[in-house]
Amino acid sequence: MNPQLGSPTPEPSLSYKYQRLREQLRQAILSGELSCRLPGERVLAKRYQANAKTVNKALSDLTIDGLLVRHVGRGTFVAGDAKSASIAAGKPRTYGWLMAGNYAGRDGVYQRAAETIRACGHHLERLELPADAEAGLWDDVLKPRQLRQIAGLVLFAARPCETLMASLHRRHLPTIIANNRHETIRTPVVVADYVHGAFDLTQHLIQLGHLEILLLISEALLPAAEDAEKGYRAAMQRYGLSPRSATCVGQVGNWTTLLNGPNRPTALVCVGAELAVRLHQQAGVDIPQSLSIAAIPEPGAPQAAEHHLTTYEVPVDRIVDWTTKLLLAASPGQPPQMVIVPGRLHARQSTGKPATQPTPLATPGETVI
Repeated sequence: MNPQLGSPTPEPSLSYKYQRLREQLRQAILSGELSCRLPGERVLAKRYQANAKTVNKALSDLTIDGLLVRHVGRGTFVAGDAKSASIAAGKPRTYGWLMAGNYAGRDGVYQRAAETIRACGHHLERLELPADAEAGLWDDVLKPRQLRQIAGLVLFAARPCETLMASLHRRHLPTIIANNRHETIRTPVVVADYVHGAFDLTQHLIQLGHLEILLLISEALLPAAEDAEKGYRAAMQRYGLSPRSATCVGQVGNWTTLLNGPNRPTALVCVGAELAVRLHQQAGVDIPQSLSIAAIPEPGAPQAAEHHLTTYEVPVDRIVDWTTKLLLAASPGQPPQMVIVPGRLHARQSTGKPATQPTPLATPGETVI
């Protein structure tokens, strides 16, 4: 009997050692084991127990396939990797960073972004805002000289006016808006998942027994935060409840009247950490002590957790990482992308069952008789 009978015949394309190594390297790249700049050929040879010539031939094949990019004197890089492309290009660039001055933890957020940009061989310059720019960014907030010196711009938790955005587009300056978006002008955006956050918090309150829930949105987080109303309405309607109109705090004169009137809610979903904390501190003073409060804080804002509020929290590190990734990959004329970063619900002491137990609530799809 032929001892080879029944054994798999080696594929012709993998008959040579460099071809088998090539496929090993391909899998390592696709799985993320190898990324950005690859180790030197001698290091790879030792790791894969092959000689340098075999490694070189395998890398050459992967370069022809478009999986790798090789630069003489700089190394071998994974194709399409923004960080790899930045290092390989060898031309340090300066990017601009504008951030709302009242954003909690603003220094730590900027430092993380700056370190990420620096690791790619570039520089992130923090641009200072005028004192009167807290409520929004006007068309003259950046001088032409500043714009000429940067290769791209991040607007973090800022509210740019339409004139400013139009000016940036005319200059073909890649611009990323993080933790907000523009109402009319499309540009790359990285934003917290306000829809899912409002849905999860509203559903959590409903399951505790609350039937009268009000959504309050901090004006400072508009327009992105207005998406929370979609999640709030979806959760209320899912349980057969009637949603109320969302209230934008900053546009209503005496908003505490809403919480003390004849149709006062038993629970609140607040979009904005400062707003939620202020309400929590006023419980029993200007508003009912029994009011349950849940919040969607700004990513990275610690106040809500420090006051033991139930929250839907989006990791600020993920917001920053996506922002820098889009910034490094941005180019004039590129179609805008929107990255929606999800978070998690953290149930704490600020929510509980309503003071008076309501009529048993139907589970979605069921009927209570």
